[in-house]
This record gives sequence, structure tokens and C-alpha cells, in this order.
Amino acid sequence: MIKDFISNKVQGQAFNKATGAAEKLDAIKVITAALRLPYVRIDREAFLRKCLRRRYPRSVVNEAISTTPAAAGVSSTAVKHIAKQVINAEARKATAISFATGLPGGAAMLATVPADLAQYFAFLLRVIQKLAYLYGFEEFDLQRKPIPQDTVNQILVLLGVMFKVEGSSNVMRAVAEVAAQKAQKNLARRAAVRTLTNPMARKVLEKLSVKLATNTASDGLAKVIPVVGGFTSAALTHSQFKKAAHTLRTAFEKIEVQ
Repeated sequence: MIKDFISNKVQGQAFNKATGAAEKLDAIKVITAALRLPYVRIDREAFLRKCLRRRYPRSVVNEAISTTPAAAGVSSTAVKHIAKQVINAEARKATAISFATGLPGGAAMLATVPADLAQYFAFLLRVIQKLAYLYGFEEFDLQRKPIPQDTVNQILVLLGVMFKVEGSSNVMRAVAEVAAQKAQKNLARRAAVRTLTNPMARKVLEKLSVKLATNTASDGLAKVIPVVGGFTSAALTHSQFKKAAHTLRTAFEKIEVQ
């Protein structure tokens, strides 16, 4: 009985610590941390070349890189197949990290929750880029420091689509239409994207901050439980990651960027 009381008390303290950490989370801080990770950026040309070179001749691959896969004649069926492979691969990586950080460590593991989130979002950002390139979007400008606001806004809108933030799909479609206007100068396109995405980006940040605050406490508590925490965290990550990624893939399929 005393043992049960102590166990419950420890878990209660752990939950309180997890809740306190969660309340301090800010979505933009988590996403900014994710963007700083060295493996987050996807090179559009290298990615498309790797995906398409086994299926199509060099001329088609080069055309897909200089324009879009659809404009180069890559079928929607092929794009869908590759997109699913991409999602599965990134989900496996995200799940492996989630399991590792969910292994025994007691209450001290709660200090890693922000790092876990940054890594989780890094893999979401990786899959966002890959799906965007497959479905005809231009390369995200993640090399410049600071990252341009229109780029950050686009990422936030696509995260909004993943997490089903109302109105985000419509904004994504509008951005796709702007992206298709190749005759328009780049600066004008950037300005148009910024104008379109600013309100939605703020809305997505608000929604994600609330989601982080409510989800992180329970996830942090799960990691206090030895071994089981690792499996629980990994299982949750795998299902949630794939669900979010497939939501975005489905949204991309409904628009067409040539």
C-alpha cells in the first residue's frame, strides 16, 4: 500500500512537471528549433533526382526538376506511390527517435520534451518539403538566415493542413495558384504569398501552441514509465505522424501545380 502511494505520488509529481513544461511551450519556438537542426532541409533537385531516376529517363527527370513532376509527364499514380514511400520512411525515422527518447530515465526525461518536439517537427518539416516538391512546389528557402517570412508562412500553412486547421487547405490552394504563375517575377510572388499566408500562419501558431500544451504533458508522463514509455511514445508518434502526413498528401492531390 505504501509502495503504491509512493508510486502514485512520484507519477503525480512527474505529471505536474510535464504540465508545467508544456504550458511554457510556444509553437514558433519549437518550429524554429526544428528548422535549426542540420538534417531538416531537403535539397529539391537531389530529392527529385533520387526519386525519379529509377523510373524515368534522364530527360524526364531533368524536366521534372526544371519545372514540376506533373509538367514533365510523371503520372499522378507514380507521384502518389512515391509520396507514400516518403511518408513511411520519414515515419520510421521519427518513430525510432521517439522510442529512444522514451526509454527509462525517470522524471529527468521530462527535460527532453522540447527536444523531442523539435525532432518530431523536424521530420514533419522534412516530409512537408518532400511532398511539396513531388506535387510541384518550388524549393523552400531554408538556407538563408534568417529564413524569409514567406517561407516560414508557407511551412506554417502546410502544418495547418496536416493538423486540420480550418481554412488552411484553401490558403494552400491559393499559394499553389501563385506558385503556378511562372511569368510573374519572384519578388512579386513572394509578396503575394506573404499576403495570402500571414493571417493563416498566425492562426496555425495559435492552434499548434494549444495542441502542444495539451499533448505534451501526457506524452511526458508516458516517458516516466520504464520501457513501456518507449513503446508507447513510439506507437503514438508513428500513428500521429502518418495520419498528419497523409492528410497533407491528400490535400496536395486535390490541387495541381504545373
